[in-house]
Amino acid sequence: MDPSTLTYNTFDTQMHAMEALADLYQASKDPLVGVRLAEIVDLSTTKLVDQQKGYVPRVFTQQWTPVSSIYNNVLAGLNLELTALLINSAAAIGRGNETAVQQAALRASHLATAALDGKQGGFFYVLDLNGTVIDASKVWWVQSEALLGLWRLHKLDPEDASLLPAMRKTLDWLETKQLDQQYGEFFWGIDPSGQLTAQGSNKGNFYKATYHSLGHLLTLTGMLEADG
Repeated sequence: MDPSTLTYNTFDTQMHAMEALADLYQASKDPLVGVRLAEIVDLSTTKLVDQQKGYVPRVFTQQWTPVSSIYNNVLAGLNLELTALLINSAAAIGRGNETAVQQAALRASHLATAALDGKQGGFFYVLDLNGTVIDASKVWWVQSEALLGLWRLHKLDPEDASLLPAMRKTLDWLETKQLDQQYGEFFWGIDPSGQLTAQGSNKGNFYKATYHSLGHLLTLTGMLEADG
């Protein structure tokens, strides 16, 4: 946790709380869990997503006003993650087809899609608010989240012919560049020259675990099967 954000609300905290509540509600059908999940779905739809710019600010005040002085950039992976999680979480309470929810999910990743490396595949790490890449490293979890987000975007906007090729390029990057062909698992990060970043050979720590590596691929498989 960045100490500079301790007195604020953060986008990723709300998003992951929504994810956990959706899983808990599906398992328990506890009415109170459903109420809390609906609250975060509404928050994501009405407060978190900047519909005009097409991204999600990372830090908010207690009144849900974006704080532009902290993390004034776009993490492509987080925005694509929200697209998938918002639809999946809303669907858990029977709201996945609501127009407002779907529009918010679409807009959440508008800027993030500019992070796709159209030549080699895979998504760059960070963009500025003009859609310019400011950190061109490719981090393993961003690719995993991108696969889920791109599939959700495709289902929301099947007329957009760019989404499935982007998904294919991302999967190709994961399989041929990010995956350690000799020892398994994904390299943490790869820089623009194709070399490992400072944490590139790190296969596991308190943050890097199978949640993204295996869990997201299984989740994607389930989404593909469910959607047909």
